[in-house]
Amino acid sequence: MRAKIMVVVVAAVVVVLVDVAAAACKTVTTFNAGLTPRVDDYYRRRGLVNDALAAESADVLCLQEFWFEDDMRHLVDDLKSIYPHHYSGLHTKINKLEDDSWSWFTRSACSLSELWSLTWRLLPCAYQQGKVSLGDFCRALTSKVRSHLATSAVRLPASKVSLSLGDFCRALTSKVRSHLATSAVRLPASKVSLKLGDFSRAHTSTVSHTRGDICRALTSKVRSHLATSAVRLPASKVSLSLGDFCRAPTSKVSLSLGDFCRKLTSKVRSHTWRLLPCAYQQDCFGVFSESIEAGMGCLAQKCGDVLRHEAIDPICLSCLVISSSSVSDVKNRCWRAYGSDLRLNPSGLMILSKTELPQDKTFYSPYFPGQDMTLHRGYIQTEVKDVGTLVCTHLTSVFPTYWEYDLPYSSYEEQNQAEINKTYNRLEGSSYTIAADFNTGPEVSSSDPEKNLTAEAPNSYALLQHYGYDTATYVSDDGRCTYCNDNPLVSGYNNVLDDVLIMGNSFSSVTKQRVLDQKDPPLSDHFGVRARLCIN
Repeated sequence: MRAKIMVVVVAAVVVVLVDVAAAACKTVTTFNAGLTPRVDDYYRRRGLVNDALAAESADVLCLQEFWFEDDMRHLVDDLKSIYPHHYSGLHTKINKLEDDSWSWFTRSACSLSELWSLTWRLLPCAYQQGKVSLGDFCRALTSKVRSHLATSAVRLPASKVSLSLGDFCRALTSKVRSHLATSAVRLPASKVSLKLGDFSRAHTSTVSHTRGDICRALTSKVRSHLATSAVRLPASKVSLSLGDFCRAPTSKVSLSLGDFCRKLTSKVRSHTWRLLPCAYQQDCFGVFSESIEAGMGCLAQKCGDVLRHEAIDPICLSCLVISSSSVSDVKNRCWRAYGSDLRLNPSGLMILSKTELPQDKTFYSPYFPGQDMTLHRGYIQTEVKDVGTLVCTHLTSVFPTYWEYDLPYSSYEEQNQAEINKTYNRLEGSSYTIAADFNTGPEVSSSDPEKNLTAEAPNSYALLQHYGYDTATYVSDDGRCTYCNDNPLVSGYNNVLDDVLIMGNSFSSVTKQRVLDQKDPPLSDHFGVRARLCIN
């Protein structure tokens, strides 16, 4: 009997010790989900990714490329019983992925006016800068260029444009500019009771009117088309917006209708044709036919000043780049005329945790605050029990063509190194864990195809080693590629781009392995890495 009691006591002690040991170890998984239409099978993979993450046994998930609000909401809802705590740059606070605005305009990455502006205003700076006369520009637009402009650059089928480009150019004179503001936007005359051109030609002599009289003279449909469709510019870009004019006090003022129209359209003309093209002048149209990345690089390098100063919303531009596999994808992901949940998560980062995330120690920090970026980069920093400081990030991909127009770098590898430097410098002197798609990795020769690795951004990888991150652990523990050429979504070489790196000596043991690596069907173009961290 005494022996049996002793066995029970020993067994209980063993169970307690096992529980204590388990409590002292935590797991952190990093995974680039690739949830963008630019990675194949996006719409099918969304549900697969959520199911796989629900089955992943990590205590904390650092996720990259969760770009779209609706994908984030579905993930939070599907995994709330497992990971009740979450945060991203789109969150208003911990566990609150909400937008308090009532307007659907704020729920899309792009507004209708921004899409119009990007369609026409990105065409170019050459006209404004005097590098080519408008007549020369019109004569130089051959049918091939016209077709390319209507389908590729403007992103509209030719049948959707009411005026041919030739007619449009020939009609572009000082006398009909205000008429073009209506005609060029494809509003059939039957749809409006009064055209902007008719309005501007009427009552050109100076007469006394109240603002109320003028506003009442414009029907609600004309007002709507004038403020949104015909002008297609945010109110901030018009010197005197119709909305501001109508909301002003109705005391009598002396204002000719002609003067009013000239004020209203002076900046519209400038912003519509100011960019008429740098893209053409610098031969960016032809570059776009090679690839979107090359075209963006051409615009960034040769029309960067225009992009910087024309108040083109960088969030909308990011969405167009991320979603640009087709026109329908751009429409579905960046703009919707109704509904909600289409905001863009600019960095694509999101953290999910089984344990609480402290409100005062959890935040998103951009790498380049105050700078416009085609693809935003930053990191989430938080504190996790038994893990300590955790950083979740996604360093820039090293594309061959550089298309950031507001940063002082000449290549993506240079920018990648700057992001490594900023992370290290901001956290210098502390111990922390950084989970990421680093977009840099080692060269390793092996007879195992999955461990035969090609280096990516080698100078960046050398920088991680220089700073003392534990870059060797994953290679020795597992060593298989995380971006692999036998993944149906990948074309290229085998790389290790994803890792959970440790800075400092906070843990008694660290082990790593590849996870989320199913290939039929694949979840993403990346596989994940899980690190098991045990405290001293």
